[in-house]
Amino acid sequence: MKRVLLCGNSLFVSGLQASLEVAPGLDLQQIEPQADRIRERVKAWKPEVLILETRLLKDNVSLSILQDYPEVRLISLDLDDNRLLVLSGSASEQPTTEELLRVIAA
Repeated sequence: MKRVLLCGNSLFVSGLQASLEVAPGLDLQQIEPQADRIRERVKAWKPEVLILETRLLKDNVSLSILQDYPEVRLISLDLDDNRLLVLSGSASEQPTTEELLRVIAA
């Protein structure tokens, strides 16, 4: 079961949660988009995926979470442009082309 934490209280995030609930293998939780609440919930629940609206990226919340919890895959949703941005905190000391291709394909 993959844990997915949705951050936001917009109608879009609520609709996204309702859509994802029908997908098998996902355990979903939705929380308020406040930096302290997000960090607290990530620490306690240890989700594999964190979904938030792009405006939260400007608060540096996401970058600090990726540094502290590199195993979390962060998905940012841009409601204005209908775009999706995927960030990962995993790092490589000496990245290879194969590692880059693996990240691109993931």
